[in-house]
Amino acid sequence: MLNNYCNLHCEHCCTICHIPIHPDSEIMDRRDKWDESPDTFELFCERFKGIGEDDQHRLSGGELTAMNLSVVEEIIEILYNYGRKTYVLTNGYELMGMSVSSLNKIHTIVLDDHGINHELIESIMKYLKKTYKGKYEAIEVYKHWDWNCARQRTENIMKEPCNAMMRSPSVYRGVIYPCCMSQHTDLMRGDGAANAILKEAGWTFDNPDIVETLRNWRTTLPPYILDKCLTDCPRPYDGICGGSEITLKQNDVIWGPKSKEGWSKFKNA
Repeated sequence: MLNNYCNLHCEHCCTICHIPIHPDSEIMDRRDKWDESPDTFELFCERFKGIGEDDQHRLSGGELTAMNLSVVEEIIEILYNYGRKTYVLTNGYELMGMSVSSLNKIHTIVLDDHGINHELIESIMKYLKKTYKGKYEAIEVYKHWDWNCARQRTENIMKEPCNAMMRSPSVYRGVIYPCCMSQHTDLMRGDGAANAILKEAGWTFDNPDIVETLRNWRTTLPPYILDKCLTDCPRPYDGICGGSEITLKQNDVIWGPKSKEGWSKFKNA
């Protein structure tokens, strides 16, 4: 996750970006905006030289193109220079505001069509066809999960960690989580406990022995995290606890100003 904010506010968003950021929010992650630092990616590449270099690294948010685009481009550049492939998941907000050079350092672009941004997605597909050399596709996600429903159904059902454990670790606020779902359940709990516990256990890139820490995850992963895996993971209920239809909100902004400019130049070229 590169950031915690978005131009859209979809119902039941798994990164809870549908909830406004406010200093007095009950949810810790909604009290202030944050961006992942390019330094985190530099350190990741240094720590994991020779490991997982053929894998694709998924960059998402929030909405990563709502960030300062120069920062996003710097992160892509770092991964590219280390020979790592990037997979970008985006609703397209400012994608056409990125430089063509940076776009072409992305291995795969997946455009998330929520229905409310369909016109933008169609425009981006035309734009990429002419300007982009990598792989791209549009997916249709018209509903998000109701995470509270899924977590309630999961409790006391799973008897052992799911088989995705350590197959797709994720990074959230500089901390490594053991699967692609664990940081989302941390967000939904909203108390920051898992983040602090993983940091204390050395699950960060600051740990010079992080490779061995992850290899020995069965002994280094704090029991608290394993317990939450068994009680909070919504994965077994994919499709059962679908949320409501995504609708356009008053504070949604579909097209970013740089994308509007990029599309105008493209059409008039």
